[in-house]
Amino acid sequence: KTGDMTIYNTQNGAGACGYTLSDDVGSAALSAAIWGNDVWGSADNINGNPICSKSVTVSYNGKSITVPVKDRCPVCAANDVDLTPAAWNYLTGNAAPGREKVTWTFS
Repeated sequence: KTGDMTIYNTQNGAGACGYTLSDDVGSAALSAAIWGNDVWGSADNINGNPICSKSVTVSYNGKSITVPVKDRCPVCAANDVDLTPAAWNYLTGNAAPGREKVTWTFS
């Protein structure tokens, strides 16, 4: 898939999968469209959603990282991926927060 990569502050809270998040650990949030009924089951039961057992490999400027899906991004476009600061910094070399074009696949 091709989409935009963004960064988000986890505030060390629980993600949509029910796991505690950390800015210091790489993980991803995928769009509500990917979590939806037509692909993954009930959007009302997100903690039990099968997407929570998946990982994604995100590639940007010749670098790749594989991270678990731990959250849902309600404002992301269908193929966008929202990364924790640890994953963003690894891929971008600590670039300022923004929006970058990436490719990603389920691992």
